[in-house]
Order: sequence, then structure tokens, then C-alpha cells
Amino acid sequence: MTDADRDKMLKEMAANRGCKLVKSRRRKAGTGDFGRYGLKDAGSDRDVFGFGAEGLLTASAEEIEAFLRKGAVADWKSSLVAAAAGAGPANDERTPVRKKAAPKAKRAAQVEDEDEEEEAPPVPRPKPKLRVVEKAPPPPPPPPPPPAPRPILKIREARPADAEALAALLGNDDAKGLADRISRLRKAGEPPLVAEEGGALLGLVAFHAVPLVQEEAPLGRLTLLLVAPHARRRGLGRALVEEAAARLADLGCTRAEAMAGIELAAAPDFFRRLGWSRDFYRYATELPRP
Repeated sequence: MTDADRDKMLKEMAANRGCKLVKSRRRKAGTGDFGRYGLKDAGSDRDVFGFGAEGLLTASAEEIEAFLRKGAVADWKSSLVAAAAGAGPANDERTPVRKKAAPKAKRAAQVEDEDEEEEAPPVPRPKPKLRVVEKAPPPPPPPPPPPAPRPILKIREARPADAEALAALLGNDDAKGLADRISRLRKAGEPPLVAEEGGALLGLVAFHAVPLVQEEAPLGRLTLLLVAPHARRRGLGRALVEEAAARLADLGCTRAEAMAGIELAAAPDFFRRLGWSRDFYRYATELPRP
């Protein structure tokens, strides 16, 4: 699910609960309430959930979803209580009414002799009353458990300790050399950025501010963009590019470019969706090593 699909789902869930979804406007990770959400009452605009000191948003998308689902389960339980309260008396308290049998006619005694006494009729024994007991209906099944929260996606600076995982992502067996290069880039103020989810590294972007002779502002350049094949089409590439562009703007760049040979499937269409346009072709050659 992309970030846009997730936000749309949360907005619909909030509207069904009479709430309004509020999302942070921060675009830079690690600043303020970046990537956080809150809920307001749709009628009164009163804070309902996910608001901290000074109006900062504090809830993640997973916490908002859990809060809304919990409210839906609570309504379901209350409806069961109301239904039970309005029910009539149980069937097992009713006693069937039996019609009273008509008294049997006395049998006439056969008189064999006028001087012989008549036999007394037998006294009938009362039959015990029957009580019908019906079994109570089975209780309703418990509500399904809420889904497990999805791991939070984080865009952070790469560290030398990430070298082995990044080497596997790049198909590079030189983890030690990669760790040294990451360390140098961090000291130069241009650390590569990684997309991390649940402890796994799923994407990488590298950037560089190129000083120019013809202009005062340096030229921003994306030198590498890579997303693991199984994690594509989920918005990871967009998040990496947006964060790298923000870092280049902080370095004074007014323009940014991406290399044509960048490692990303359908790269031209991807950058067009981000609002980038094709500028010019590049030429390249291999230089002799000293």
C-alpha cells in the first residue's frame, strides 16, 4: 500500500467515526512531527487523539488505524448489550399450560344382590406437571483481533555499520570499502540515505552538490537510487528522492538532476511522476587508472 492509499484509507475511517484526519506538513525526516498524524472532531474541531504539546502531532499511521478500529469494536459490543437488554423473558421460564382433564364418569356397580354393597371407585393419582426447559442460544463469537501494526518506514542517514546490508542490496562484495566510502561521505556532509522498515534496508539514494564555474549555486545531483525489487511500487523511491532533494536545497542547490543510468526500473516514467523533466543527454567514458 502506498502512502497516498494509506492516507485515503485513514481519512475514510476517520470520517466514518465522525472525525477529521490531520497529517503533518513537515517534509524533512527528523524535524518536528514529520510523518505523524492526529484526529479532530469533525463538528467541533476539538482535538480527539494524537496531539501533544504546542499542537505537535504525535500518532503514527498505525496508531491512528488501531484507535479507529478500537472504537468500531466498542460500538459493536455496545450494540450486543442493547440487544440483550431489549429481549423478552427467556423461554425456559415459561411453564406449559395443560388442560384439566374432565373427571371420569363413575362406573356403575353391578348389583348381583340387593343386599350386596357397591364397590367404591378407585381414586386417581395426580400426574406430575411437566416443565419444558430449552437450551440457551450459544454466545456470539468474539470479534476478530485487530491486524498487527505495519512496521514504520524510516528515511535516515546511512552508517558504516550498514555496509554489509547495503553491499547485498547493491550486489557488491566489497563491504569494507563501502563502509569507508560511507564514512567519508558523512564527514563531507553528503551522507547516503537509506529506507529502513522493520530493521531491513530496502532502498538507497546518494547525492552530491557539484560546484559550478558558470553559476554561483552548486548543481544538485542524484548519483544513485536503488530500491529492492520486492519493495517497489510502495512509495520508497519517492520518499528517498524527496529527502535527497531537501538535503541538496539545504546545501544551496537551486537545481537537481538524476543520472540517466540510474538503477531503477522505468526510471523516466518514475521521475516524470515526481515532476522532473528530461533536460539533456550525457556522454561518458572510462578513464585510465593511475
